[in-house]
Amino acid sequence: MAAVVTRFQVTDQPRWKRMFDTSARERAAVGINGALVFVDGDTPEYMIVIYQVDDIRRAKAYLTLPRQTDREFEVGVSEMQIWLGVEP
Repeated sequence: MAAVVTRFQVTDQPRWKRMFDTSARERAAVGINGALVFVDGDTPEYMIVIYQVDDIRRAKAYLTLPRQTDREFEVGVSEMQIWLGVEP
């Protein structure tokens, strides 16, 4: 199993969540099979998303596409960090 973890600041969490929910089909098309969404317990204006993916490079490429980052920016996302992981 592989995972992509993102952490980002967002000014409008409900708006972000609506955008996130409507892009589920796009994520599935690039091999993102599921996601867990959390509000950061220490810093509630930040969110953490853990994506289960088939191919970490393909998933990262999707998450950093200009149209995707523009969409994220439009709903108040800033300071996104991305980590990639695979099972040993």
